[in-house]
Amino acid sequence: MKICIIAGCSLKKLEYSAKAIDMNQGQLFRSIRKLAARNHFDMKILSGKYGLLDANEVIDPYNQKIRTQKDILNVRSHAIPKLISIWEKYDLIIVIMGNNYRKVVEPLFDNKFLIVYDRRGIGGYLSLISKYNKLSTAKLLKELEQFRCINHTPTLKEKVKLLEGI
Repeated sequence: MKICIIAGCSLKKLEYSAKAIDMNQGQLFRSIRKLAARNHFDMKILSGKYGLLDANEVIDPYNQKIRTQKDILNVRSHAIPKLISIWEKYDLIIVIMGNNYRKVVEPLFDNKFLIVYDRRGIGGYLSLISKYNKLSTAKLLKELEQFRCINHTPTLKEKVKLLEGI
Protein backbone atom coordinates (compact mmCIF):
# COMPACT_ATOMS: atom_id res chain seq x y z
CA MET A 1 0.00 0.00 0.00
CA LYS A 2 1.38 3.42 -0.99
CA ILE A 3 0.85 6.00 1.79
CA CYS A 4 1.52 9.73 2.03
CA ILE A 5 1.35 12.10 4.98
CA ILE A 6 0.53 15.73 4.25
CA ALA A 7 1.59 18.04 7.08
CA GLY A 8 1.14 21.75 7.51
CA CYS A 9 4.30 23.83 7.64
CA SER A 10 5.60 25.04 10.99
CA LEU A 11 6.07 28.55 12.32
CA LYS A 12 9.67 27.80 13.31
CA LYS A 13 11.88 27.59 10.21
CA LEU A 14 15.51 27.73 9.20
CA GLU A 15 16.88 31.12 8.16
CA TYR A 16 18.44 29.89 4.91
CA SER A 17 17.30 27.99 1.80
CA ALA A 18 16.78 24.27 2.38
CA LYS A 19 14.64 21.29 1.45
CA ALA A 20 11.05 21.81 2.61
CA ILE A 21 11.32 18.87 5.01
CA ASP A 22 14.41 20.44 6.60
CA MET A 23 13.11 24.03 6.53
CA ASN A 24 10.33 23.33 9.03
CA GLN A 25 11.68 23.06 12.57
CA GLY A 26 8.60 23.09 14.79
CA GLN A 27 8.19 20.30 17.36
CA LEU A 28 4.94 18.98 15.85
CA PHE A 29 6.38 19.00 12.34
CA ARG A 30 9.50 17.13 13.49
CA SER A 31 7.26 14.53 15.18
CA ILE A 32 5.21 14.07 11.99
CA ARG A 33 8.42 13.80 9.99
CA LYS A 34 9.61 11.05 12.34
CA LEU A 35 6.24 9.26 11.98
CA ALA A 36 6.55 9.31 8.19
CA ALA A 37 10.16 8.10 8.24
CA ARG A 38 9.53 5.30 10.78
CA ASN A 39 6.71 3.91 8.67
CA HIS A 40 8.28 4.52 5.24
CA PHE A 41 5.46 6.88 4.23
CA ASP A 42 6.06 9.63 1.68
CA MET A 43 5.60 13.15 2.98
CA LYS A 44 4.30 16.39 1.47
CA ILE A 45 4.12 19.80 3.13
CA LEU A 46 1.38 22.39 2.76
CA SER A 47 3.05 25.81 2.84
CA GLY A 48 1.33 29.15 3.32
CA LYS A 49 3.60 30.61 0.66
CA TYR A 50 4.44 27.79 -1.74
CA GLY A 51 1.32 25.60 -1.67
CA LEU A 52 1.83 21.84 -1.68
CA LEU A 53 5.51 20.87 -1.62
CA ASP A 54 7.41 17.67 -2.10
CA ALA A 55 9.61 17.02 0.93
CA ASN A 56 12.83 17.49 -1.07
CA GLU A 57 11.89 20.72 -2.87
CA VAL A 58 14.38 23.45 -2.00
CA ILE A 59 12.67 26.62 -0.82
CA ASP A 60 13.68 29.99 0.59
CA PRO A 61 12.82 30.96 4.17
CA TYR A 62 9.44 32.64 4.63
CA ASN A 63 6.88 33.61 7.22
CA GLN A 64 3.47 33.38 5.60
CA LYS A 65 0.54 31.69 7.30
CA ILE A 66 -2.89 30.72 5.98
CA ARG A 67 -5.19 32.92 8.06
CA THR A 68 -8.11 34.14 5.97
CA GLN A 69 -10.55 32.75 3.42
CA LYS A 70 -8.62 34.70 0.77
CA ASP A 71 -5.40 32.93 1.86
CA ILE A 72 -7.18 29.56 1.72
CA LEU A 73 -8.40 30.18 -1.84
CA ASN A 74 -5.02 31.54 -2.98
CA VAL A 75 -3.05 28.56 -1.66
CA ARG A 76 -5.73 26.17 -2.92
CA SER A 77 -5.22 27.44 -6.47
CA HIS A 78 -1.60 26.23 -6.27
CA ALA A 79 -2.22 23.11 -4.18
CA ILE A 80 -5.22 21.43 -5.84
CA PRO A 81 -3.47 20.41 -9.11
CA LYS A 82 -0.66 18.75 -7.09
CA LEU A 83 -3.16 17.23 -4.68
CA ILE A 84 -5.08 15.62 -7.55
CA SER A 85 -1.82 14.06 -8.72
CA ILE A 86 -1.16 12.80 -5.19
CA TRP A 87 -4.72 11.50 -4.92
CA GLU A 88 -4.17 9.36 -8.01
CA LYS A 89 -0.74 8.10 -6.88
CA TYR A 90 -1.47 6.98 -3.29
CA ASP A 91 -3.75 4.40 -1.71
CA LEU A 92 -4.00 6.36 1.53
CA ILE A 93 -3.41 10.02 2.38
CA ILE A 94 -2.98 11.05 6.02
CA VAL A 95 -3.60 14.75 6.69
CA ILE A 96 -2.16 16.33 9.85
CA MET A 97 -2.53 20.12 9.97
CA GLY A 98 -4.47 23.02 11.47
CA ASN A 99 -7.98 24.01 10.48
CA ASN A 100 -7.23 26.72 7.88
CA TYR A 101 -4.62 24.49 6.24
CA ARG A 102 -7.11 21.60 6.11
CA LYS A 103 -9.62 23.87 4.37
CA VAL A 104 -7.14 24.29 1.49
CA VAL A 105 -7.23 20.60 0.60
CA GLU A 106 -10.73 19.80 1.88
CA PRO A 107 -12.50 19.84 -1.52
CA LEU A 108 -10.81 16.54 -2.44
CA PHE A 109 -11.43 14.71 0.84
CA ASP A 110 -12.90 11.26 0.29
CA ASN A 111 -12.53 7.81 1.84
CA LYS A 112 -8.87 7.69 0.75
CA PHE A 113 -8.11 10.37 3.38
CA LEU A 114 -7.47 10.02 7.10
CA ILE A 115 -7.92 13.49 8.61
CA VAL A 116 -6.11 13.43 11.96
CA TYR A 117 -7.74 15.91 14.32
CA ASP A 118 -7.44 16.79 17.98
CA ARG A 119 -9.60 19.53 19.49
CA ARG A 120 -6.97 20.21 22.18
CA GLY A 121 -4.82 22.01 19.60
CA ILE A 122 -1.07 21.61 19.23
CA GLY A 123 -0.68 19.90 22.61
CA GLY A 124 -3.26 17.31 21.59
CA TYR A 125 -1.60 16.76 18.22
CA LEU A 126 1.80 16.34 19.90
CA SER A 127 0.34 13.79 22.31
CA LEU A 128 -1.30 11.82 19.47
CA ILE A 129 1.78 11.80 17.24
CA SER A 130 4.01 10.83 20.17
CA LYS A 131 1.70 7.86 20.83
CA TYR A 132 1.62 6.96 17.12
CA ASN A 133 5.42 7.02 16.89
CA LYS A 134 5.51 4.07 19.32
CA LEU A 135 3.22 1.84 17.23
CA SER A 136 4.02 -0.63 14.49
CA THR A 137 2.77 0.39 11.04
CA ALA A 138 -0.10 -2.13 11.22
CA LYS A 139 -1.23 -0.86 14.64
CA LEU A 140 -0.82 2.75 13.53
CA LEU A 141 -3.04 2.25 10.49
CA LYS A 142 -5.66 0.50 12.62
CA GLU A 143 -5.57 3.36 15.14
CA LEU A 144 -5.85 5.98 12.38
CA GLU A 145 -9.01 4.38 10.96
CA GLN A 146 -11.02 6.50 13.41
CA PHE A 147 -10.09 9.50 11.24
CA ARG A 148 -11.30 7.99 7.94
CA CYS A 149 -13.11 10.60 5.86
CA ILE A 150 -16.57 9.45 4.82
CA ASN A 151 -17.22 12.08 2.15
CA HIS A 152 -18.20 10.88 -1.30
CA THR A 153 -15.47 10.10 -3.76
CA PRO A 154 -15.06 12.99 -6.23
CA THR A 155 -15.44 11.83 -9.80
CA LEU A 156 -12.86 12.76 -12.40
CA LYS A 157 -15.42 15.23 -13.78
CA GLU A 158 -15.73 16.88 -10.34
CA LYS A 159 -11.94 17.10 -10.02
CA VAL A 160 -11.62 18.71 -13.46
CA LYS A 161 -14.38 21.17 -12.52
CA LEU A 162 -12.44 21.99 -9.34
CA LEU A 163 -9.34 22.70 -11.41
CA GLU A 164 -11.30 24.85 -13.84
CA GLY A 165 -12.68 26.89 -10.94
CA ILE A 166 -9.20 27.82 -9.78
